[in-house]
Amino acid sequence: MTSQTLSQQEAFSLAFDRMGSVRTFDEDGRLNVHSTPISKACVNPYRGAEIPNYQKLGLQPNKIYQLLKCPKALAEAAPSFNSLPVLMEHVHVSAKTPHKQLVVGATGSQGVFKKPYLENSLSIWDQKAIDKIHQGEQRELSCAFFVSRR
Repeated sequence: MTSQTLSQQEAFSLAFDRMGSVRTFDEDGRLNVHSTPISKACVNPYRGAEIPNYQKLGLQPNKIYQLLKCPKALAEAAPSFNSLPVLMEHVHVSAKTPHKQLVVGATGSQGVFKKPYLENSLSIWDQKAIDKIHQGEQRELSCAFFVSRR
């Protein structure tokens, strides 16, 4: 299988990856990103209802909680971000509820934490998704994750 590297003129932004240096298209038109940030160690706001098992955790559904994505936890979890579906909407997927109509690609098998980012490769198969990325309408990723109380 051959691949063609994008020129600087064709390069576009996807989750802060380096311009034109990590993206290729294969002969079938799929976009492959060698390595890109998919999450970051930082504090982010979430509504209680957005947090899995929020009731069990004793959280209020409409209250805003500041959640730390801990560097150590991201480093330990890096392999769990391998071979996952990439979706156009931020919804929970599972074997029982795969939301196949939203799947536009997959993460790779090289999940690694490089402080402060969790990085992995991506393959985007859906032309509409590739177009949105190319046109700058889709610039960032949002990874789903589970929260545990320690």
